[in-house]
Amino acid sequence: MNTSKRTKLHRRQCHGNRKLRRFKKKCRQRGMNDEEIQRLIQDRQQQQQQPRQKESDIQMKETNDIELRQSKNVTRKISKTKRKLKKKIKKCKKLKVASTKFNRRLPMYLKKEPSILMQSVRLHLQQKLTNKKHQQFIYQRIPLLDQQYRLGQYRFLWQTYLTLGSLSNFWPMCIQKKLKSTNNESSVQYIEHRLNELEKEYHECINELKKQAELCPIKMGPFDILNQKLKEFVRLQRTRFTEKLNAQLTRYKNYIHENELYKTLLSHIHTDEQKSTIDQLIFIRERQLEIFENYLR
Repeated sequence: MNTSKRTKLHRRQCHGNRKLRRFKKKCRQRGMNDEEIQRLIQDRQQQQQQPRQKESDIQMKETNDIELRQSKNVTRKISKTKRKLKKKIKKCKKLKVASTKFNRRLPMYLKKEPSILMQSVRLHLQQKLTNKKHQQFIYQRIPLLDQQYRLGQYRFLWQTYLTLGSLSNFWPMCIQKKLKSTNNESSVQYIEHRLNELEKEYHECINELKKQAELCPIKMGPFDILNQKLKEFVRLQRTRFTEKLNAQLTRYKNYIHENELYKTLLSHIHTDEQKSTIDQLIFIRERQLEIFENYLR
C-alpha cells in the first residue's frame, strides 16, 4: 500500500502550457483584461509562424530546384542515347543489299539488322571493319555468296537424283507426286529441266560475284583469303539448310534400298497368298512408321 501511495504522490499533473500561464499572470499584474491578453497571444503566435513559413518555402524551392536538375540530366542522357541510336541507324541504312534477280527468299541471318550481321562477320574475320566502303562491299557480297552456296547444294541434290534414279529406276516421291506417274522418261526430262534452270542461275550468280569483286577496296588485303573466309561464314550460317538436304538424300536412298529388297523378296514368292500376307505386313509397317513420325512432330 505504501508503495502505491508514493507512486501516486510522485506523479506529475499537467496544468497546460506554463509559458502561457506565466505570460497571462504578468499581463494581469499590469492591469490588462482577458480580451487584451488574448490579442497579445495571437500577435505573438503570428510572429512565431512567419519565420517557420519562410523556412518551409526555402526548403520547397530547394527541393524543386533539385528535382528540375535531375529531370534535366535525365532528358540530356535520353537525348544523347537517341542521337547515338540515330547515328547507328543511319549507318545501317547506308549499307545496301546487293539486288539480285534470282534471289527469292532470304535466310534468317540475312534478315537481321545490318549492325548485328556486320558484328558477327567481324568476329569471324577477326578484324575491324571501321571503313564504310569495306562494310558496304562485304554486306553486298554475303547475299551473293549465300545464293551461290544454295544453288550449288541444290545442283548436287538433283544430280544425285538423276544418277541414282537412272541406275535403280526408282525416282523420289516428290517427283512422282509432281508428275503423277512413275515413268522413267518423264522423270528424267523433269530432272534435266530443273538442272538446266539451276545451272543457268548458278552462272548468273558467278557473273554477279565477278562484277562485284572488281569493286573490292585495295586496303582490305588479299581478296582470295577474304573471299574464302566469307564463304566459310556463309557455310556455317547455312548448316540447317545442308542438314535438311542431306536428310532428303538419305530418305531417297532408303526408299531405293527398300524397293530393291522388296524385289528380291518377291522373286522367292510363288503363291498369291504369300504375296498378300507380305503386302499386309508392309502396309502395317508403313502405318506404324507414319504414326511414329507424327508422334515425333
